[in-house]
Formats: sequence, C-alpha cells, structure tokens
Amino acid sequence: MLVDLYDTGLDEFIFNLVTQDKESRDLNNEEKIEVAGKEKQEWNALFKLDKYARASKRYEKYIEYDSSFSEDEKKQSKQPKFSCNLNNAACKLKLKDYKEAAKLCTKVLELDSKAV
Repeated sequence: MLVDLYDTGLDEFIFNLVTQDKESRDLNNEEKIEVAGKEKQEWNALFKLDKYARASKRYEKYIEYDSSFSEDEKKQSKQPKFSCNLNNAACKLKLKDYKEAAKLCTKVLELDSKAV
C-alpha cells in the first residue's frame, strides 16, 4: 500500500517531481506539459496523504510554467492549469490559507466561468 511505502521513508523516491535527468528549468515547454501530465497523479497522491504544502508546491510549479508558454501551448495547457489551480485551492483550504484559496478559485473561474 502507498501509505506503507511512505511510512518506510520512500516518499522522496515515489514523489520525485521530475523523473528525467533534466532539471525542470532545463525542460522545453512541450516537455513541461508532458511531465505535468505524468506527474499529476503523484501530486494528487501527496494531497491524499495529507501532504498539502508539498502538493501545493507541485501545483504552483506547473502554473509557473505557463508564463513561458506560447499562445498555442497555453491553449494546450488550459485544462491542466485549471486542474492545478483547483487542486491547489483545495490544498490552501486544508492549510487554512483562505485568502490564497479564494484567489485560486478566482483564477479557476477566469479559466472557465461555468466551473461553479
């Protein structure tokens, strides 16, 4: 079970954000989108293990990538960005950072006004 693995100290191995040899800053935009898609399940597992601060940092890292994306890449990353903002808002709520959670929910609504 994943929780048992976590308890044995293997969490750093399991939740390694970038599984490639490159540092995240060295990834091109296409690779950033690809890595986020693959790693999202691990970020969600952090949340399920009550590791809200760590999960939040992972979501924030992906959201930061967006600033370097072209318009086409921004369109391609809209759904993952939506999910990351929404999941990060849930992390902030669990961390009792209500102000930041509200900001993130506003960003979610800017991405999709029907997400109510």
